[in-house]
This record gives sequence, structure tokens and C-alpha cells, in this order.
Amino acid sequence: MDNSWVFDLETKLLSLIKVKTESILKKKYPDIFYTNTDSPKDVSTHFPTVYVHELPGVEKAKTTEGNSIESVFYSLQVEVTSQKSQKETKYVLSRIAEVLKDSGFSISSFPEARNGKTYYRSIMRASRLIGRTETL
Repeated sequence: MDNSWVFDLETKLLSLIKVKTESILKKKYPDIFYTNTDSPKDVSTHFPTVYVHELPGVEKAKTTEGNSIESVFYSLQVEVTSQKSQKETKYVLSRIAEVLKDSGFSISSFPEARNGKTYYRSIMRASRLIGRTETL
């Protein structure tokens, strides 16, 4: 049985977030950058940066045979980094939260701030049960 759908979720959700927020956010932040890699190679740093990171999931439903993954409890973390302000990171994160809520996610942690000396960062976690036949 093909279980690849589970391993494609991070890429699909990054695409969903990008498609549904980019048109709005590009107007205000023309250099916004979306990634699912914490250190993208051959890419100059753009701000704000939206980093979507998959967290460990848990298989939920099983068939009698047990040879396929029917559903998973899926969690992800979204980090928004900026050089300008915490307000900017929270604004971008709030737009992403709208997309995730519209897609049935529960927000479990937001906005956690982890600022460095030269940047501002806001972090949010979200999760939901996702089934094999769902279209995101």
C-alpha cells in the first residue's frame, strides 16, 4: 500500500500556506520567503522568512490488515523571522494562523517569541487529525 501521502504533508502544507498568504503578504513584504528547510542552501537571506517545520506525528487509524496508514495526528511548527520588529512577525504569523484554522487545525502554542541580537522571531504550533483521503 502506498503511504507516501504522509511523507508529503510538510511540502503540501507549506504550499497551502504560501498560496493562501503570499498575495496578501507580498504587497506589504515584497521579499517574504517561505521554506521548509532551516538552512536553505544557495539562498540569500530574505525577511520576513516563514519556516514551516514538521513535528513528529502519530498514526491513528489502521485497517484490519495494518499495511497502510489511514490517518495521522499531524503537528507542525511555523516560525516567522524578521529584522524589523516583533509586530511584523506577529502580523505574518496571524495571517498564517487564519489559513491553518480554515484548514481545520487547532493552534496549540502561539506566539512564542525567541529573539536574537539581530532578529525577531515568533513561533506557533498547530495540529490536527489528517486522513489518507483528505484533500488539503
